[in-house]
Amino acid sequence: PLFKQYRPQAIELAGFGDNTDPLPDSLDGLSHDLEARLMPGQAIVATGINALPVLHLLVRRPGFFSRVILLSPVGVLLWQRRLPRLMQLPGVLPLAQAVLSYYPQVFKRQYAAKGYAPPYPRIANGYRRCRAFQPYFKWATADVALTLFEQISDRIELVWGEQDRVLSPAHAAAWE
Repeated sequence: PLFKQYRPQAIELAGFGDNTDPLPDSLDGLSHDLEARLMPGQAIVATGINALPVLHLLVRRPGFFSRVILLSPVGVLLWQRRLPRLMQLPGVLPLAQAVLSYYPQVFKRQYAAKGYAPPYPRIANGYRRCRAFQPYFKWATADVALTLFEQISDRIELVWGEQDRVLSPAHAAAWE
């Protein structure tokens, strides 16, 4: 409902989906990739940690988007301090990607509110194809997101999901 008057178009940044372009070396690099795929004045919606390249672009190019909607920005449970520490242990990040690539249902409480069944085969396929998962997770830290919000003057609409009954309120970032 937030974008009824728009024509949605999925954007696959380098390293995501079927995009085989070389993976940038940072979130800022991904924001440059995003900028190259869009025209100024377009509206954008981003979900989870995928909001970070949008935020980087807004810092560099204020006013680039006509409208910015972030749905449960900066990730599901990402900012709980124990998760980033856990992901730094050797082998945990590749293991997490493997589990998500073949058994995403294990994390069903993180994907959606009760009663909503996301397309798990599609989710698994996306994680299998994603070359950016492991580097992206290393780039995405709580301090990165929080400092970006402080530098942005553009209007940003934040949707945490409680009203739409698809994402649960637990998906809101855990600002500890």
